[in-house]
Amino acid sequence: MSWKGIPIFFLAAGVVTGALRAEPTLLPPRIDFSEASFNAGTVWEGERVPHTFTFRNDGGSPLEITRVKTSCGCTAAKGSKDSLAPGEEGTIQVEFNTNRRHDFQSKHIYVQSNDPETPLFKLTISCYVKTAASFKPRALFFNNVTKGATPEEVLRLEVSDRPLLITGVEGKGDFFEVILPREKWEVGPETSSIEIPVRILATAPLGKLSGEVVITTDHPQLPWISARVRADIRGLVEYSPRMCFFNRDDLVHKKGKIITVSKRGESDLKITDPRITIKGFDLKLAEIRPGQEYSLAVTPVGTPVEGRQRGVISFLTNQADQAKVEIPVSSYMPAP
Repeated sequence: MSWKGIPIFFLAAGVVTGALRAEPTLLPPRIDFSEASFNAGTVWEGERVPHTFTFRNDGGSPLEITRVKTSCGCTAAKGSKDSLAPGEEGTIQVEFNTNRRHDFQSKHIYVQSNDPETPLFKLTISCYVKTAASFKPRALFFNNVTKGATPEEVLRLEVSDRPLLITGVEGKGDFFEVILPREKWEVGPETSSIEIPVRILATAPLGKLSGEVVITTDHPQLPWISARVRADIRGLVEYSPRMCFFNRDDLVHKKGKIITVSKRGESDLKITDPRITIKGFDLKLAEIRPGQEYSLAVTPVGTPVEGRQRGVISFLTNQADQAKVEIPVSSYMPAP
């Protein structure tokens, strides 16, 4: 068919509308929790507080749970599913361990997903933790203790519920001793607290040490209670800094570092055989005060080694309990 010599073509209406029809747009995923917080009320110290948070994908496309993390190591959380279809429900199972926790406690759980509006949803679990007794302080720290010294600190056990009987005491660690007079093993009501001396042993080994004091009781809700004990035992040979790090600027501009080594007491210190286990450094030993103080000069040399290096600087001494000293050393040269 033509009109004035011009051909005319007709297309079916269905074909035209089909060509112009757009694909339907899917709604994004949306995470929706039935509750964002839970309060367990009052619980005894040592109890585990469980709770299950329920959520739903109220969006129009799959909801992907990419991570579930907590604000504290005392709280565990696990999701039931990693992917939820539209309309599908899931759960986050949470358990809060109240051991070593007192008074009001509030912990958070973070749920990360592909919800564009709420990519990180925060949940909260809380409670009031009641305890029959507690240590004050909750931990003892013995810092910079010279080998052979026997410093002493005191733990105070305070009772807050009813009188209790201490049925046993144990020091878990070979570097300290616990002193507890037997006649004071019953605490309360007249005696609301007792003092428990903790003493570092002269035989404590060098290094950073960790242990705990554990007391067992006859209280039904508090069969045992513990306090941490930590100590840093050092020999007569001291050195500073206790580690060395070289960054890009240090390596490029050959900036050296000085380690000072000294000895308390008798002036009989001798240092020999200095070594470094990473590449690209020069190490020089010098005696500053005879028998008392030395210096170690650590200087970058040559072309910096690309990437990260870790190793130790070591030297030998004439002190039996510190025959070999090792100092951590590291460097980092980014790629060009």
